[in-house]
Amino acid sequence: MLSQLDFTLQTGALDRVQSELAVKVHGALMHMLPEEEAAALHRQERHPYALFLYPSEQPDCFLGRLTALTDTMQLLTDIAADIRTLPVHGLDQPAVWTVQEYRRDIRFSELKFSGGRQRTLRFLTPAVYKIHSKPCAFPDLSRLFHSAITKLRTYEQINVNEENFRLACQEMFVSDWGFDRVQYNITGKMQQSMIGFMQVKLPQDAAQAALLNTVFSYATFSGVGARTSLGMGGFLYL
Repeated sequence: MLSQLDFTLQTGALDRVQSELAVKVHGALMHMLPEEEAAALHRQERHPYALFLYPSEQPDCFLGRLTALTDTMQLLTDIAADIRTLPVHGLDQPAVWTVQEYRRDIRFSELKFSGGRQRTLRFLTPAVYKIHSKPCAFPDLSRLFHSAITKLRTYEQINVNEENFRLACQEMFVSDWGFDRVQYNITGKMQQSMIGFMQVKLPQDAAQAALLNTVFSYATFSGVGARTSLGMGGFLYL
């Protein structure tokens, strides 16, 4: 089952924070886990949780989302639900953590998809994927959503044929789009990545539309692309 925690983080000035804020928040959260759990997560190639942060309209305030993709990983969101302040390396004072909403025990297979055929894909935080172990930020949907499809198969036992997904993406009508190339700072190493949006009309074919709804909806939990536990690949399906 899934769990998802929405929160705000009031930070103050970030002048001395030497990475993206989400990278530092990730590190602080890992320190709150039991040592054995944190060590086991570090050894895993694919992390069963996702985190992203983005600036709110208020100064020095960020909106965040932390998602656990498995029952076991719900321990992390349970811990985060009790946080009031969070020590972040580089901040003079602990950041103020305020829980906005906590949804536990979500069964993805029971979710109902609605919203019609006119939808927006919003890549809210910098996204990147890998080709032959090298990072790439070109907005190729079949590659961006590969990790979400893999996690859908691993954690939800829902097998999605990636060729069928690619063909369904080709049948979408794209009415508007905009992408920007950006850099994402992970402990001093700048990662080329992209942010942006697409306004689309889902295919008329019911099976293709259902396939896209499944993958895009799950990606709002898993994120897209690589390094989703470090704040990358935050995704909204509107």
